[in-house]
This record gives sequence, C-alpha cells and structure tokens, in this order.
Amino acid sequence: MGYHAFLGIGTHVFFALVAIVLAAWLIGELKRKDPDPKTIRYLAFAIAFLVWLSFISGGAWYVTNYGVDKAVIKESPYKWTHSFGMETKEHLFFVGLLMATALPILVYSTEPLTNGKGKKLLLTLVVLIVIGGIFLEILGGAISIGAKEAWAYKAATGG
Repeated sequence: MGYHAFLGIGTHVFFALVAIVLAAWLIGELKRKDPDPKTIRYLAFAIAFLVWLSFISGGAWYVTNYGVDKAVIKESPYKWTHSFGMETKEHLFFVGLLMATALPILVYSTEPLTNGKGKKLLLTLVVLIVIGGIFLEILGGAISIGAKEAWAYKAATGG
C-alpha cells in the first residue's frame, strides 16, 4: 500500500475515532447534573462533521484503492474479511451516518435538555453511535488484517 493509500485510509480511521471519542464525551455531558447546552450543540455538530469526513475519505479510498485488495482477499482463505467484514461495514456505516446527521438536527430543532423525550432520544442515538463506531472499527481492523494476510498468502503460494 502506497503512502497515498495509507493517508486515505488513515484519515478515514482518524476521523471515525475522534467522532467516537466526542460521542463518548457527549454521553458524559448528557449524564451530568447540569449539562451545558452550548457544549452539547458543539459536540453534536462536530460528531456529524467528523462522521461525514470519515465517509468521504473512506469512500474515496474504497473507490480508488480497495478493488485490488478485494480481488486478492476473495481468492484467499481470508475471504470472510470481505464477504462479512466489508459488506457489513458498507451497510452499517450508512445507518451511523444518518444517526450522526440527526444529532445536530435534533439538538437545534428541539431543546433536548428541557424535553425529556428529546434527551432520551439524543442519548440513545449517541450510545448507538459509540457502539456502532467501535464495531465498525473492529471490522475495519479485520479487513486490514485480512488484506495483509491475503497478500502474504498470495506471495507464499505463488498465486
């Protein structure tokens, strides 16, 4: 993998990890006795922005670089890393993208701190974003390892 490809996938992972950390912070802020509405608005917007950046950078890498790895993975004993890992990640990510996009909409269109149902919905969305984000990071790691192992398998077998 060249520098450009690493930079593309590295930024994808970086944006996602920062979004997960900020989402965990938002959970803590929502659980505080006296949460700060300004901080909640900032975090909601930042999470959505970072998830979109992760989507754009990951999508660009997928379109320009993943095809070669995909072909090698599918011809190796590690094909599950694509058939399960990437296929699952491709579909679940869009759910997380929609949930992250909903965060600032919810925060700016309702007063989640004075509206019990709004706060519960916001907290539920953020918890799901954290859990989903961690799961997607695990899948991404499995895909990365699967690609490396598939290339090693191809080199070792002369395929």
